[in-house]
Amino acid sequence: MRDGRIAVVGERGLVGLSSDGREWQRIALPYEGSLFGVLPLGERGVVVFGMRGNVYISDAPETGQWTQVETGTTSSLFAGALSGEDTILVGADGVILRISGSQRKSSLINAEGLSRDQVFAAIQINSQTMLVGGDK
Repeated sequence: MRDGRIAVVGERGLVGLSSDGREWQRIALPYEGSLFGVLPLGERGVVVFGMRGNVYISDAPETGQWTQVETGTTSSLFAGALSGEDTILVGADGVILRISGSQRKSSLINAEGLSRDQVFAAIQINSQTMLVGGDK
């Protein structure tokens, strides 16, 4: 996280925060499914994402206050990257999802030449270029 804390996610809605990597605080999340990734949001916040297109955002996760993002997909999300104030997530079925930083609304990106029969498990964004990696 940008404030120096470490955030991890996992099975059964696990979200953990630590300031030193030795002592951890489990954070309550209104979702009990698998989470596959976490990204920083602002100075103290996070975006968590995972199974069946579930995405949650919190400006202060230690408070337990989360906002679910309506993603418009049930495809699992495996990786993400920040692009300016936006968050870009990728996953199963060739999904590329943009979450607006300020409005926190999502939209699916249709990338020319990419088919939906693949799984994206990695993404790197540099300037105006987005590189995604997966099984094909």
